[in-house]
This record gives sequence, structure tokens and C-alpha cells, in this order.
Amino acid sequence: MECVYRCNNRCPIGKHCFIIKTAAPIEVPVTVLFKCQHKKRDIRVSIGGKHPP
Repeated sequence: MECVYRCNNRCPIGKHCFIIKTAAPIEVPVTVLFKCQHKKRDIRVSIGGKHPP
């Protein structure tokens, strides 16, 4: 089961940027550095783990 992760931060330009596509969901939360297209610098994004209901 493939899982696509996108930026979950509120974006002033209305984008939901692609971060990574994995073959299986990530079980534990992982914080990654992602190059934000709006801010033009690395931002911290948490992916994986359980999603809120």
C-alpha cells in the first residue's frame, strides 16, 4: 500500500507540496527538513505516525 506525504503546514500561496512517497505507511512520526517554495528555506515538517480522526 503506497502512501504519499505532503506538507501539512498552512501555506500562504495555497500549495500542498509533495514530500515523499513510500511503499508502506511510516509507523512512527518523523521530522524532516523540506525546502519550502514560498519561504525559500528549509522548514520542519512532521510525517508518519497516526493521523488524527
